[in-house]
Amino acid sequence: MKRGKMPEYSVEDNTLTVYIKRLREKLGDAANIETVRGLGYRVD
Repeated sequence: MKRGKMPEYSVEDNTLTVYIKRLREKLGDAANIETVRGLGYRVD
């Protein structure tokens, strides 16, 4: 997996949580989005 530098801007914690929740609902079992504590999210 390639890693790149993320742009630095402010995102409220809840914004990202809601976005990931909606993405999981839309994709269902098609994509496994895993929460990696302390790092973020990973798609398998």
